[in-house]
This record gives sequence, C-alpha cells and structure tokens, in this order.
Amino acid sequence: VRIPVPWGHIAGKWWGSREGTPVILAIHGWQDNAGSWDPVCERIPDEYSVLAVDLPGNGLSSHFPPFVSYTFLETPAILKRIVNYLNRGKIHLLGHSGGSAVCFMYACTFPEDVISYCGIDYLVYCYQKESARVTALSKNLDTAINLALRDPRKAKRYSWEEARDKWVAATKGSLTPLTAEILMQRGVSKLPDGRVVFSRDNRVKSADLNQLKVDQVTDMVRNYEASTCLLRAKDSMYFYSRGIKNFPGILDILKNQCRHYEYHDLEGNHHIHMDKADEVSEIYVSFLNQVKRLN
Repeated sequence: VRIPVPWGHIAGKWWGSREGTPVILAIHGWQDNAGSWDPVCERIPDEYSVLAVDLPGNGLSSHFPPFVSYTFLETPAILKRIVNYLNRGKIHLLGHSGGSAVCFMYACTFPEDVISYCGIDYLVYCYQKESARVTALSKNLDTAINLALRDPRKAKRYSWEEARDKWVAATKGSLTPLTAEILMQRGVSKLPDGRVVFSRDNRVKSADLNQLKVDQVTDMVRNYEASTCLLRAKDSMYFYSRGIKNFPGILDILKNQCRHYEYHDLEGNHHIHMDKADEVSEIYVSFLNQVKRLN
C-alpha cells in the first residue's frame, strides 16, 4: 500500500478486508515499522480491516526532505493525511510506544474521527520541568544536526545476523532475534553483495523535544471521548517513566470520561505485542467486540 504525500509516499500493509469499515489504523513505535504489527494482525479475524503504516523515515515510507525534522507534534498531521486519504469514516486507533502517544494525541485533537484507541506500553508524551528541557536543548540540537549531515551512501554495512543482533542490543533486549528479524523485513535494504544497511532515516534517531506541557494535555483531554484499552508491559519502564510519571492523574480522568475503559497489566517487555501476540490480540479483539456492542 502506498499513500501519496507531497514528499513521496507513506507505505503500509493491509490485513483483513480492504473494504471493511471502520478501519483499524495501526501505528508503530519509535524506529520500528509496520512489521511490528504482523504477529498481532495475523491473529485478528479477517472481518476487521487493519492498515499498519510505516511512519515517514521508517520502513518503506519516504524520508522527509533534507533538514526537515521528525517531531512528535508533526506525526498526528501524518495520521490526518491518512484518514483523509482513506475517506472511510470513523476509525479505530492501535498504537505501540511512541505510536501509542501519537494515537492518543490524535484522538484528543480529532475526537470526531475516532471510535476507539488501544495503546500498548505508552500513553502520553508530556513534561513538567522546563529547566530540564532547556538544559538538554543544545545537546539535542547538535545531535540532530550531526545526524542530518550523515551521508546515507556511507552507511555501515552488516551481515544479516550482525544487523539483527545490533537491533536487539539497541532495544536492551526488548526485541528478540525472532522479532528483530520481523522488523528487518521492512527495516533494512539488501545490497548486491548480500550485506544489508538500515533503511530508516538517520534523523529519526534524534531526541524529540516537542513534548506537551501537562496543562496542555489537561486541556486537550477534555475533548477525549474514545473507548480506550491500555496495555502495560510489566517488565518495561516506558509506560510510567515518561508522560504518566509527570501526569499520574490522567488514568483516572480517562477511566471516568471514556464510554468504555480497560487497563491490563501483562507479563512481558516493551515489545509485548510481538512476544505475546496471542494474549494481546485476544484482549484487543475482545475490546473491539465490546466497543461494537456499545455503538
């Protein structure tokens, strides 16, 4: 699947009926790609229509033009382009990690577009202390500039096994060799000599300071009304260590405000949707069925 955009295309992968409605739009985590949804989508009944996309700069999607930054605040606009292109009415959102935060922000910003949101091991990207952001700003800007100046023609070449092991190591064991190889199907380019290079844009690696303040999220969540299912991986630090640590009251707000709300603690690490696909897909399909009954 290729969705045209001014800088090229957004690549995606359909599961189930392409004509079915509403569409489930699945958004991967930071530096992953649409392949991360393969294990779950293989287990979702064909009656559902799932579109998993590669965010710009990842997988098979086009990179942004030179010196255009990849930011958290830009990504909901990418989702809006996709929703407008599909023109299939309201959607379900399914997100993992940073993709989950993007889906949540989209559902707050465009509540009229969203029936339900399921977020896996992440919810919101926000901060409290301005001083910490100021301290990190110069370092992160230098890093972003240096990454942008790298010549992709000089990218390091790896054997398949070396690339797989490097990806596993970069996630500190959240990925296994098996799940890393699933991501590699869309995340590396094969060279004539049999070696591979990572195909993601170097610029997606830089830290993103485009977070929201807690009071901004507080204002945004007032518009939120989607049925919600949150899944937290017990062996992962990500769910609480970022935005929820700064805004712990958000879970109670959602519980009281959503038409239907579920929260699940699951054994496993950050890429739990790949490692425990049976359990995750069972919870998600049950959630979708519950939402269908409510609507």
